[in-house]
Amino acid sequence: MNKVLFFIILVSILFLSAYTDISDGNKLFLSSDYKGAASKYSEIAEKGVEDPVLFYNLATSYLYAGEYGKAVYWYYRTMIIEGALDDTLKNLKMAYRGLEEQGVANSGPDSLIYDFIIRFHHPLIPLIFVILVNILFFILILGKFLPIKTGVKSLLVVLSVIVAVLAVFISARIYFFHFQTRGIVISKSVEVKEGPSDAYKTIFKVDEGSMVNITDRYQDFYQIERSGVKVRGWVSSRDIGILKAGKL
Repeated sequence: MNKVLFFIILVSILFLSAYTDISDGNKLFLSSDYKGAASKYSEIAEKGVEDPVLFYNLATSYLYAGEYGKAVYWYYRTMIIEGALDDTLKNLKMAYRGLEEQGVANSGPDSLIYDFIIRFHHPLIPLIFVILVNILFFILILGKFLPIKTGVKSLLVVLSVIVAVLAVFISARIYFFHFQTRGIVISKSVEVKEGPSDAYKTIFKVDEGSMVNITDRYQDFYQIERSGVKVRGWVSSRDIGILKAGKL
């Protein structure tokens, strides 16, 4: 069999298999088996599938199952890909409200800039940036051979401002997602230790749904710091969901 044809068939099988699993998760969700649906969606997410619909369904399953920290985590993963759509924001608020009803304060993001970048992201921003840079470059090259009229100069100014704003936005996104690591606490009232082991002394606690900055890793432990808490400490990796972006 032709290798290219074999590859296409293999990819198609894997694609259809993944969406069959999503369909199975949807059936479990509609039958009110929210934990079963979350388990089915999680199986797909663990394969490395990055899809906002999958993440949203997974988050909503956790929301209805009362696992609010995990719901917060997956709603943030959804927003990282497609920005803050109305339904996602509404359900995220419901998850935080659920935590508040359990006595957990809504701490929210530990960085307003980070939260802004997630909420106002759109998948087309990098493409728009590249297109505008090329248009700007073309006009500037053309201006070396032809006189630039006043209207075109105004257009250049506007394009330059838009390109600069988009460049800052994309640069900030690269910085926060590739030079820093943040996570959401997905377990209830996690004890933060002095060192990377459960045997160390507890120095403070972080609540479910809190966003933390991850500064180091040792084996199965993350070193974290929380906004407003100057002391760094260690928590088990199973208690933290890492916020990551596969693309700009």
